[in-house]
Amino acid sequence: MVNYLVQIINDNASRFGDDEAFRYQQTEKGKWLSLSWIGFRKQVVDISYALAMLGVGELERVGIFSQNRKDLFVTDFACYRDRIAPVPIYATSSLEQVEYIAKDAELRIIFAGDQSQYH
Repeated sequence: MVNYLVQIINDNASRFGDDEAFRYQQTEKGKWLSLSWIGFRKQVVDISYALAMLGVGELERVGIFSQNRKDLFVTDFACYRDRIAPVPIYATSSLEQVEYIAKDAELRIIFAGDQSQYH
């Protein structure tokens, strides 16, 4: 079965190459940066491979505990590529809420958006 969401990235990387896929704000400095279609595809593939190396299989769930940022978007697409379900967790969630979501969704891995969320 073709995953059309991921296929769009592959097609656009082949078609548009180094053209800008999207812009994002660098959180710590407030500077706007650009990510090309090739760069976007590479980051998606890198995270996808990392998930596979960690043993996350199809139809498993991965938590994403982050504010809106580029990495959240890329991680979502890496999950789609591997047929993994991304489980969003609000950046403002309390420890108790994160624990509940992690247990209820049976998350093996949670991506953290920043150091405070990691702790």
